Amino acid sequence: HAINQAARAANPARWSGKTRNWAPVGTVSLNPERELQITTPEPEKQAA
Repeated sequence: HAINQAARAANPARWSGKTRNWAPVGTVSLNPERELQITTPEPEKQAA
């Protein structure tokens, strides 16, 4: 946020209004509708 404020002060004509909400989001998960699926590889088979 401080970097953004410094850039706005250096060149105010470039900025037309508020830019974004700088508050941290918290926990983010990708594809929250899917259940966690962990698969383990099968052991390798040895030739006879």
